[in-house]
Amino acid sequence: MVIEAIREKTFSFGGCAFERQSPPREKLDFQTKILNLELSLEDALKLVLAIDECCRKINRYDLSTIGGKRARIGLALHLESQRIVAFEAKAKAKAKAKAKLSTKKGGSLPEKAVYDGTISSNPVGGPGISSKKLQVCAPIKGGAKDGVKVGSGANYVNVGLRLSGGRTAKKVILPAGLSMVPSSSQFQNGVLVQDVQINVPANKEEQFFLQMYCANESRKTPGENVSFSIGPILSSPGLNELIESLRDKAIPTASARMVQIAVWEVTEGRGLSAESRSAIHKLAAAYR
Repeated sequence: MVIEAIREKTFSFGGCAFERQSPPREKLDFQTKILNLELSLEDALKLVLAIDECCRKINRYDLSTIGGKRARIGLALHLESQRIVAFEAKAKAKAKAKAKLSTKKGGSLPEKAVYDGTISSNPVGGPGISSKKLQVCAPIKGGAKDGVKVGSGANYVNVGLRLSGGRTAKKVILPAGLSMVPSSSQFQNGVLVQDVQINVPANKEEQFFLQMYCANESRKTPGENVSFSIGPILSSPGLNELIESLRDKAIPTASARMVQIAVWEVTEGRGLSAESRSAIHKLAAAYR
């Protein structure tokens, strides 16, 4: 007698439905700090069972090994279908967390810029870049609201750049993947997902309002009192896919939140979801 193998779940340990959320889905935005969910007792017990099953599996691992130490319990919140699902996740390896988003220096772009020094306008990543240098005329600060708006973002990391072009007008292209690093690790890092061109006029200082995407979902949004330095150019398979998909495409303000979610999936180590990948490709196709 042939015994048929029973197929096992490959992603989740099950979950439950929730009845109501507050605030409702249509009112969620980047300023939402708390999401309340209401579950029936029966569904709550289902969730407890799912988490318990995940705990039992992880408990069988040798926790002295790297794989065992990285094992985590994940919870996925599906807002459209109103379900919570438990699954096994993996934390980033501490020793490799920074290496996962590898860095490369572009031209003479320093890994950390000196505020009163110069930054090169010849980084890798964009065409038509002059090898001249621009003067940074003031400390780089977060919470920017004034100046010539450049870049794209979901209003988490907005930095102010005050630049001088010198005797002649200058053009600088900040490459996709460029990061801005806050003075405190409590605050979010910024990252560009597209090349950003900045035109600096001659014989005057110009204030620029650089919108960036947030690379740290759980950190605080930086305000005007937070200083930034120019960080490394980030690179990873997921980020590179995102950058290539959006190259030379316009990102409407209404789509910035969707792009931000995709950035978090990459920078938080979850990887681009099928939903985000599909949405990004649709956006890119619309602006070919």
